[in-house]
Amino acid sequence: DGKLRSDVEALIHFARHHDIVLSSGHTSKDQTLRLIEAVERVGGVRLMLNQPANPITGFSAAELLALGEHDWLYVEQCSLTLYLGYQTPQDMYDVLTQVNNVVYSSDLGQPAQPDIGEWLEDSRRWFQAAGLSAERIDAVTRLNPLRMLDPERSPD
Repeated sequence: DGKLRSDVEALIHFARHHDIVLSSGHTSKDQTLRLIEAVERVGGVRLMLNQPANPITGFSAAELLALGEHDWLYVEQCSLTLYLGYQTPQDMYDVLTQVNNVVYSSDLGQPAQPDIGEWLEDSRRWFQAAGLSAERIDAVTRLNPLRMLDPERSPD
């Protein structure tokens, strides 16, 4: 009916009370936007948007950029969405270079998917094609995940 379920509201309050990161999971775009609104309304909760380019959610880089820059909102850029063709290389590059609080991940692990060495080499190539600086690479691969998990601790 367009409202968040009461158990989702309870999870938001639980995450706030226990200072843990709430994860969107594979939600629709509308569900994700409602979750973002609820987290913003409650305050004091860090939210990770999981694989927002997946076909269920379907966010483009431009839509993620339009969400704004909030210290509590983190956006996963998953290489699997590119490998599976759910996202164009340019859209991935735009997320990596323009979107706030990006957390780069692989989401690999199935036997038919690339192994770690191939993923690392592809990532290096993608970062270069996107024009990422060493500082931005460090931010999306290390600093942003650390800040998301423990914002009070300085990751440097």
